[in-house]
Amino acid sequence: MEQLATHITWHPADRVWDPYAGTGAIEAALHPHKVYTHSSDISPAMATSTPVDALQPSNVRRMASYNVVVTSPSFRVLDIALPLLTVERELTCAHVPLHYVFDAHPARRSWLWRLATAQRMSILLCKQKGPLGRRNVWLIIADTATTLQRRLKPQATACAMAF
Repeated sequence: MEQLATHITWHPADRVWDPYAGTGAIEAALHPHKVYTHSSDISPAMATSTPVDALQPSNVRRMASYNVVVTSPSFRVLDIALPLLTVERELTCAHVPLHYVFDAHPARRSWLWRLATAQRMSILLCKQKGPLGRRNVWLIIADTATTLQRRLKPQATACAMAF
């Protein structure tokens, strides 16, 4: 998470929502950047105080005051969660397995290709492998190409991967 946090330009006015907060690691990582972060998770066993089912469009709309989403959803729900979370958000950053992007089925590949050709998406390779030994990436999706260019720091552009 720290890798992503240092590659994005954060603003004091940013309101970040992590709808799949789990243990709250994203909120903790963003704390030094002085970004207001709200963590939620549907599971009552997780460390968050607000249970929100982020797969329900009405719940996602209710959180519309958050202009940025930074999250690491369960990989099983990515095809539903990710497109839903990008609607009406300035920036959505999702921690996903490498194969989600580079071994995508046709519908997902088409969606990712449209984002990439519109210059609204960047991919940041995670330095460390995940707990199962898999490579992961941060998929960074912006509402416009201008937003993405403005939000990514120069070193992020240099290490972003082509799609």
